[in-house]
Amino acid sequence: MKNTAKMLVGLAGATGVAYAWERYPGKDAFKLAETNPLAFLEHYHWGIISMIVARQTPKYAPILDGFGAGLIISEAGQAEPFGWNHPTFGASTVTGIILSAILALSL
Repeated sequence: MKNTAKMLVGLAGATGVAYAWERYPGKDAFKLAETNPLAFLEHYHWGIISMIVARQTPKYAPILDGFGAGLIISEAGQAEPFGWNHPTFGASTVTGIILSAILALSL
């Protein structure tokens, strides 16, 4: 399978995960910062993590890169992307910057 096809498989996987998350009836429990210490993690954090893991696993890199890109695109398409207007915006932004720096250093 060519790398482009593998990236499309990863993108399709991310689309499926994002769709399932939006339809999950219990998702609001994960968004309450008072009760969940991981509430600041957004789709794009997992997307960047996927891309970092891809740098360490070249065989699966196209699939993981496609998956990561799909999660980042999914986040950008939300009503309040990247934690805007959420109480966890600061922690989310710092985490995103740190993950992006790790990704940049792993290229």
